[in-house]
Amino acid sequence: MGTLLFERGVGFDQCFDDLNLAHPDRVESVHRDYLAAGAELIETNTFGANAVRLAAHGLEDQARLIARQGVKIARAAARDRRRQRARGRIGGARSASRSSPSGTIPIVDGRGATSAPPPRGCSRAAATASSSRPSRT
Repeated sequence: MGTLLFERGVGFDQCFDDLNLAHPDRVESVHRDYLAAGAELIETNTFGANAVRLAAHGLEDQARLIARQGVKIARAAARDRRRQRARGRIGGARSASRSSPSGTIPIVDGRGATSAPPPRGCSRAAATASSSRPSRT
C-alpha cells in the first residue's frame, strides 16, 4: 500500500494512515488496482493506526477512527468482487519519526499503544468483505 501511495505522490513525510480520512478515494483506488490485478486478499491501510505511530503526526487521538475508516474503504473496494477479501491489520508500536524514517521508540513508551480494542472489522484475525463479482468468461 505505502509504496503505491508514494508512487502516486504521497510523500513519506505524510501519514499514510490519515489518508483514510483525508483522501479515502486514493486508498480505495490502490485497493481496486490490486483487486483488478488478481489479488484475492487486500489489507486495510491501517498498519500504522496506533497511538504511538500516529503521535508523530498529532493524530494519536484518532487511531480508532482511522482504523475503522480503513476497514470501510477496503470493504467498499472488495464489495463488488467474489472470492476477494479485505483483512484488517494494525502494526506494532515501533515508529518512524518525521526526521528519521527508520526511527524507533523505547519499549516502555510503546506499551499499550495497541492495547485498545481494535475497531469492528479489525477484531478478528481477518476482517472479511466479499460479494459477487462478474464471471470471467
